[in-house]
Amino acid sequence: MLKKTKPWQVPILTYHYIRNYDNQEDSLGVGLSVSPENFERQIKYLSENNYNTISFSDLFNNTILPPQPIILTFDDGYEDAYTEAFPVLKKYNFTGTFYIITNKLYLTENQLREMQAAGMNIGVHTENHLLLPNLNSKQLNSEILVSKSKLEGMGIQALDFSYPYGKHTWKVRRIVKKVGLRSAVTTVYGVNIHLCDRYQMLRISVHNNHYGENLLSKINSNLLSRPRWQVFFCRILNRIFKNKINPLRYEINTK
Repeated sequence: MLKKTKPWQVPILTYHYIRNYDNQEDSLGVGLSVSPENFERQIKYLSENNYNTISFSDLFNNTILPPQPIILTFDDGYEDAYTEAFPVLKKYNFTGTFYIITNKLYLTENQLREMQAAGMNIGVHTENHLLLPNLNSKQLNSEILVSKSKLEGMGIQALDFSYPYGKHTWKVRRIVKKVGLRSAVTTVYGVNIHLCDRYQMLRISVHNNHYGENLLSKINSNLLSRPRWQVFFCRILNRIFKNKINPLRYEINTK
């Protein structure tokens, strides 16, 4: 029996480093860095403006979502995820999803288990952070499945995935789904609605100068930006492919 889920719009924010970094010869590193001070300002502002962090479990298990739901994600699993981001999230009763590169661990197994026990979600970011569309099927299985298995071997439940560099193809998505991962996020800019593919989820990158009204405007400008033709297009795809594209319009009621 198919059961309709309620319509939703959920922004997913992207972070990488939470650190003080101003090396002007490394523009990429600067762009991926948010200072600890500004990170707390951002989280405090979201809290004061009544945003509620949710998990991917909340999103996909037909849970009644709170007002203004939002998902916070952290790519690569750097040490500052534990030393800087984790304490701030706990302070404001927020949660986050941390995507880990398992062959380049910056965090200890105990730290990862502590974070998950505190309500954080630990996700897969491959074994070596390679460009997945360039790999063959055997290499893809190794990069994705081995990474997932390593986390599970630490006692970590790992169900969500982040594509390295945001790059993916139909073949990559198929393997992500095949190994038992329930979602995958990209670097494509935008806000997710309930009709679209859980293996191509959109995100909003957060930078060091995004806080206060600036941050709120960045989120809100996307909440209503999804044009009606996209919703209509997703519905047409649903009918053609009979929900095989995981559009999140329906869930299976096994009772």
